Amino acid sequence: MKETKKRDKMSSILGKLKDSSQKVDVASEIADYNGGGFIKDSGIYSETIAKAFLVESKNGAIGIYIQYSGEGQHEETVYISNRDGETFYNKNGKDHPMPSYVDMKKLNYILTGEMITSASQLKVEERIVKHYKWTEDPEDENKKIKVDIELTAEVLVDWIGKEVKLSVQMCEKEKQEKKGDKYVGLGVRAENKDGVPYLEVAILNYFNSETNKTASETLNEKESTQLAKDETRLEKSPVRVFKSKKPKSGTSGSTASKSTSAAPSKPKIF
Repeated sequence: MKETKKRDKMSSILGKLKDSSQKVDVASEIADYNGGGFIKDSGIYSETIAKAFLVESKNGAIGIYIQYSGEGQHEETVYISNRDGETFYNKNGKDHPMPSYVDMKKLNYILTGEMITSASQLKVEERIVKHYKWTEDPEDENKKIKVDIELTAEVLVDWIGKEVKLSVQMCEKEKQEKKGDKYVGLGVRAENKDGVPYLEVAILNYFNSETNKTASETLNEKESTQLAKDETRLEKSPVRVFKSKKPKSGTSGSTASKSTSAAPSKPKIF
């Protein structure tokens, strides 16, 4: 990465974020819950942040692209707002932060030691980043190929090169089909032609690489217990089984990083 340029808050994508006006209890918001040579097995992984920069969907949702390197390779884009820039959703008259938004606050605290009240406080610098894009294969219109590119992005400079431990559970994916410009879940498990389920990575928790504590344990000066709980959980359930359900018409095909019982409807992102 090169050509560093600091961005002030208003010129950054982060200036578009809209937090809830309701009072936030930081300690309760980050409370723990269980919710390439790429990661393919459940377990605890020691990782280093190789890349972290802001992205914006075509409809305005703001996210953070993260590339992990270490014991297992993994990359993901975590959206911290909906298409209107809101980092929360409202249920029964009360605003709730998007789980992915809280996750990024936790990760920032693990990596930097700073507990921010809003993601708009993240420190970013404009840099040229070596990345890639998928494009049509000129020799086969039904295939995509990966092409190396350079792009100008707002990089989370305090994250780069920092270490973190991840508890990872592999999860069975839902079968989807494209309707218009959206992917819609069909309510059944995605499988290959031999009936083997397709799996995806779900990060259950982030841990300080030295203390093995979560953000909540560190903030509240508690002993490290969540790591052992996650290890036990992953031994009992190395793969989270997909439960067939009736698909909802028009539902986006994006996946959540956590599973919860009786979860509220997801905010619209794309």
